[in-house]
Amino acid sequence: MSKERFDFIFPLGAGCSCSMMLREKGLQLASFPLDWVGTPDFGAAGDIRAKTDIVVGRFENWFRKENLVRSPVYDTPRHLSYLDRGTGLYFTHDVAAGSSLDADYPAAREKYARRIDRFLQLLSGARRVLAVWVNDPRIPGEVGEEDLRYCLDAFARAYPRAGFKIVAVNCVHGVKPSDMRVAIGEGYECYSFDYRAFTECSDDLVWEIRRDLFAPLLERFEVADYRTRAEKRANARREKARAMEKYRATSALDLWLTRLKFKVYRHLKRSLERKGVALEPCVAGIAQA
Repeated sequence: MSKERFDFIFPLGAGCSCSMMLREKGLQLASFPLDWVGTPDFGAAGDIRAKTDIVVGRFENWFRKENLVRSPVYDTPRHLSYLDRGTGLYFTHDVAAGSSLDADYPAAREKYARRIDRFLQLLSGARRVLAVWVNDPRIPGEVGEEDLRYCLDAFARAYPRAGFKIVAVNCVHGVKPSDMRVAIGEGYECYSFDYRAFTECSDDLVWEIRRDLFAPLLERFEVADYRTRAEKRANARREKARAMEKYRATSALDLWLTRLKFKVYRHLKRSLERKGVALEPCVAGIAQA
């Protein structure tokens, strides 16, 4: 089956899982400014509209230091959370726990400047663009067809040479994937079902969503490889480094298990010898397996 091809695909949010899924499916090939930020205070419809306004406004007032206020509600063990009063976004991955905004702001600002420049260049040069929005299960409300038309109209005015499509996914509690609600219109697709992830022994909601449920929705798309040669080489080096790290970790685990196996074998052998019992050949075979 032929896939629908786009020059550029990017995540609109609402949370981190959207970008993670696009990366897993090979639909996002670089980092962009909206990957790990959200506006949970706005609700679902407010989030997608706010993100659209930010993109159309070319990230004006983005991550200005004077607008950042401490908001520990979304702190993690590794990072401190800050609310950007200029955009309504929460930045939860840019200031390390135990550090400070003054110390980490310059590097974070440079990172976002680089990502914004990349994003706007790709968006300006693309002819077919897909924006994907997946709601965070903790954010109330749903995105409707009126919200999607608002976003499409805003994108069309700002980038008249490009054709835009939006795929939006609402988390509606109690709606099984088999009973998914679907709304398809000109330039948009909207899917609504329950994709919350729970622990095995309780109903406590975890931050992750069931990304496996999204595979059929994303496998219909493909994106042109917009990376430069330098970016491709850098990515190949990262992949090689990750593969080597995984190999070393696996080798270390195998070595540890082998040592543990022979320790158990020697302990068993000595215990049996003290009792005057010879170690059975089958037991010795286990240690050598």
